[in-house]
Amino acid sequence: MALTLHLESFSYPGAGELFHAIDLSVAKGESVALVGGSGSGKSSLLTAFAGLHPEPLGGRFRGSLTLEGKPPEEGVIGYLGADPDLFLTGFCRSVKEEVGWSLFGQGWELDRILERVDDTLEVLGLSKLAERDPRDLSGGQRQLVALAAVWARRPQYLLLDEPVSRLDPTARLRLQELVRQLLKTSELGLIWATSDLSPVWWCETVWELGTDSNITPYPAEHFSSIKSQAVLPWTQQWPLKCGLSVPPWTSQECPEGVKFPEFSFVDEREIVLSADSLTFAPPCGQPLFEEFRWQLHRGERVALVGPNGAGKTTLGRLLRGLLRPLSGTVKCLGVPLSNLPVWQTAESIAYTFQDPNQLFARARVDEELRYTGELLGWREEKTQDRVEQALDLFELKDCSSLHPRELNARQAALLGLAISWMSQAAVQVLDEPLARLDRSGRAILERVLEDWERSQTSLVLIGHDLDWLATVCHRFSALDSGRLVAEGSAQEVFESPLVRRLIGKPVGLTKHHPNIEVK
Repeated sequence: MALTLHLESFSYPGAGELFHAIDLSVAKGESVALVGGSGSGKSSLLTAFAGLHPEPLGGRFRGSLTLEGKPPEEGVIGYLGADPDLFLTGFCRSVKEEVGWSLFGQGWELDRILERVDDTLEVLGLSKLAERDPRDLSGGQRQLVALAAVWARRPQYLLLDEPVSRLDPTARLRLQELVRQLLKTSELGLIWATSDLSPVWWCETVWELGTDSNITPYPAEHFSSIKSQAVLPWTQQWPLKCGLSVPPWTSQECPEGVKFPEFSFVDEREIVLSADSLTFAPPCGQPLFEEFRWQLHRGERVALVGPNGAGKTTLGRLLRGLLRPLSGTVKCLGVPLSNLPVWQTAESIAYTFQDPNQLFARARVDEELRYTGELLGWREEKTQDRVEQALDLFELKDCSSLHPRELNARQAALLGLAISWMSQAAVQVLDEPLARLDRSGRAILERVLEDWERSQTSLVLIGHDLDWLATVCHRFSALDSGRLVAEGSAQEVFESPLVRRLIGKPVGLTKHHPNIEVK
């Protein structure tokens, strides 16, 4: 029994055909990795498979979706888009209620709902969050809750769009293993859309979307990843960075000779950002930080890592002044942030949101950039010069006249970074900067990091990509439940059994430090 998409035409307003005519099928028990760079059409193709067409947006879809020659019945397909917040109700007061809401809407009896919800939360490792308010959870935790709400209905076909983009490394591996087990035990049909090739190795089939709108299906073992705009697994990236030959893309181990980058940094430099005796608790929640101390030096790049819910984003917002502590002080360049309104510190410290759409306030990309100069009181000449530089550096010239919400995921992420870059702030806090970037987007970010390094800009990089962070950061600060559990170089931090148990370790440490093992 196969779910089949017969596609003749698919387009959005003001754009050409997104896909050429094609027939695609996924059978029960089959796993398909849908790969490609940002803007290649992965999300659009997935929504077509979910039966969600572009007509409500003024678009055009011609074709059909069938299961054994008939339109699929309700509940057969479970779909989770790239933004999990759009798939949560926003009004349920507990995770348990959120996961059971759709079942309630389908008329299930309460006892049956509770039994199914408990089983689903246990399967996904969310039982400890059952009574938590979804609005108080981290981005990664909300992503898992949204997936639980979809899986609670036990669909025959599961369509997932970037399902691990917000998860910490350990949670990513756990979810992938869980999905693999579901494929074995329930004959689930799966399409996993991703711009990261790491999960591809366990899928049977790869559908690759190219820049020419072609869709190329491959048996997984015949797929070549080198030219794809999707991000290579680190088992390939490490050898490339070290000038070694690249192993087969399905390899899960680094070859011999890979060395871990070592950074030297003089921490006697000026302290530009500090937290002293910081205490914070979310509304109606338990304290997340208590008597917390931390500091950042001029020109230093620090990776802020930890499991989902550890407090990374909360700390980043406290350091920027977007949240106010219950007690304690955050200082930027020696000035307490509590003494200043948020806008007044924008020239000293900038914050790039995990979801860049939270930043956008203007109707065009270039106007969005120009708005930063206006807020900072710059002369028109300086603002315009800086806008032109940003459009070049972040490769946004071709979309400068578009509305920011018309951008694809990579462009939106780069615009968010460009807004922060515009400010020339001495401190930059980047929250999950890689989450929406494909291979070309990451290359742009690395050029921007070089620009910031030349200007001695200090960076706080919040993220889950341990391998990438290890290539650019002087220091790691590992958090768990608002506590600093380890701090130092990558080698020092990942020698900690606690850190490895919480988030794993970079692939690049495997051969350079053979005594480090995940326990």
